[in-house]
Amino acid sequence: FFGFHVLKRTANMKRAVLLWTKARITVTSDFNCPWCWVGKRALDKAIAATPDVDFEVTWRPYFLDPYLPLEGKDKVKHYEAKYGRTIKDKWDRLMGRLNKHGVEVKLIEGSVLAHTRDAHRLSHYVRTAHGSAKQHELQEVLFRMNHTEGRNISAIPELLQAAAEVGVQDTELKEYLESDRDLDLFVDLNERSAAAGVDGVPHFDVEGDKVTGALEPAEFEEMFKRLKKE
Repeated sequence: FFGFHVLKRTANMKRAVLLWTKARITVTSDFNCPWCWVGKRALDKAIAATPDVDFEVTWRPYFLDPYLPLEGKDKVKHYEAKYGRTIKDKWDRLMGRLNKHGVEVKLIEGSVLAHTRDAHRLSHYVRTAHGSAKQHELQEVLFRMNHTEGRNISAIPELLQAAAEVGVQDTELKEYLESDRDLDLFVDLNERSAAAGVDGVPHFDVEGDKVTGALEPAEFEEMFKRLKKE
């Protein structure tokens, strides 16, 4: 698998110990999925608890609702239509399971349920131009802006601010987001994801060990331990 094994031998060269030193994790996710944010937080904790491995985390796009209009929808009205007009009164209780994981998911009057295509394009641009570690930082910012601050992550000014927050202020970025570059990456996105074995999000591929759902940190650590033993 990705990376390499470091083979350390004893002084008398009779015994070899195989050490797992690098690993690649691919996460398929959507910024409108609060459980994807929870999964990211859990993954971060498990990685921090495994300092002897150098992880490379790459994020892949998914549309939780591919039929959202590109301009998005009023978030409160959308959830009222879906769950009833009392949704605002129930929100804190419903989100309690999420928020106990350290995220904060709010329902803010006037906020937009954004189509996430351009947020994913920004993520793709940052990974391509600045690497997967910078892309990983950006995920946290976009999740927070969307779910806690109620900001419209389909709006280019908001995306540029998200990029600037992680230190990406490329002069060509605004032009990129306003163009049609890389739009082909998002045609039939979910169908192509399904063909690759992704049937929901968050989806984690840890060196071929695949799981869908927001795991607890301890569950990720167990995955890491299994890989070390293989």
